[in-house]
Amino acid sequence: MVPRSDMAPANPEPSRRGGASGPSRSAPVGDAIARAVSRVGYPAPVELPPLPPPLDSPLAPVVLVFLVALGLLLGVRAAVLSWLGTLTGRTSSTVDDFVLDAVRLPSLFWVVALAADLSLRASALPEGVVALGGDGIRVLVLVSATLVISNAAAGLLTARLGRAEGAGVSGIARTLVRGVVLLVGAAAILNQLGVSIGPILAGLGVGGLAVALALQDTLGNFFAGVHILLEKPFAIGHFIRIDGGEAGWVQDIGWRTTRILTLAEHTVVVPNSQIAGSKIVNMNLPDPTVRVEFTLGLGYGSDPTQAEAVLLAAARAAVSELPQCVTEPPPDVLLEGFGDYALQYTVRFHIRQVAAERVALHHVRTRVLHAIRAAGLEIPFPVRTVHLVREESP
Repeated sequence: MVPRSDMAPANPEPSRRGGASGPSRSAPVGDAIARAVSRVGYPAPVELPPLPPPLDSPLAPVVLVFLVALGLLLGVRAAVLSWLGTLTGRTSSTVDDFVLDAVRLPSLFWVVALAADLSLRASALPEGVVALGGDGIRVLVLVSATLVISNAAAGLLTARLGRAEGAGVSGIARTLVRGVVLLVGAAAILNQLGVSIGPILAGLGVGGLAVALALQDTLGNFFAGVHILLEKPFAIGHFIRIDGGEAGWVQDIGWRTTRILTLAEHTVVVPNSQIAGSKIVNMNLPDPTVRVEFTLGLGYGSDPTQAEAVLLAAARAAVSELPQCVTEPPPDVLLEGFGDYALQYTVRFHIRQVAAERVALHHVRTRVLHAIRAAGLEIPFPVRTVHLVREESP
């Protein structure tokens, strides 16, 4: 029996293109799922009540994501800083301490910026608002990064140069380093905001000439300070004497003045231009050890050999007792000359630093005076013999 041509095949082949030429395979599956759900008896969906204000605001999801991300990131920051603090505490170098201190505060800005970026990415705000927020976040990161780099660079400069020179680092050096880093950071921020720095530099060039003419003395002191910084005739902590009479320890070399602490514990502020044009005696170069000397006169009736031995023994005993003095090179005694009424002797010895000069002189002089009296030597008083000539009248 021949099948009729109008009868459909028992197993029609489904259409490969998913068109209407054949039934879909998903219909039986959908029906099976619907029958299974009806047998289980799930309740009908319940409509949730609207959220109360201000949770119904479009900004509520943004704030919620920001707060959650901020809390998690603050926890991560605290853990990382604690771990880094433990690692830096095990090292003897101070470089990692400077870097950690420089990062500690700006890391808060980085956490806030990252949380804000995550909240903006997860929000449904308009693209303009998201772009504006992204620019603000990038500017915040650039500002904080600039501050970190400037503080870390100044700290590293203080640690490295202070260790290499055995003295402190001047304020003008730290100011120059920070200034360079801040200028580079400002240029990066302006570039991020789309501001061209070419016209700004041109305006600064024109206005800089007028400022230079108005601030000649200030700029002269500034460049004199840079000259001192580069030539290094002295450093922080050195004891110097200037032609003008000022003497003391250098406390700081600023961008305009240099501060000196005198022996009387007074601070003298000297313009850098005056120091750059003066003769400077640095008592710390090439060595902080200072030779101290004083003179005294002994009578012509004294035995020179005995006098030298007495003075030398007293000076050596005094130097060995005083911690401010050094025994090498040892003290010495010189017969300097023949005075009007006494033999002139010079006692010389060395002290560790110039600050101990007055105390050391007092101690050595006292010990020498006791030795002279014990040896029976004479310190003569000034004597002047006057001859009177009487002229007879004619």
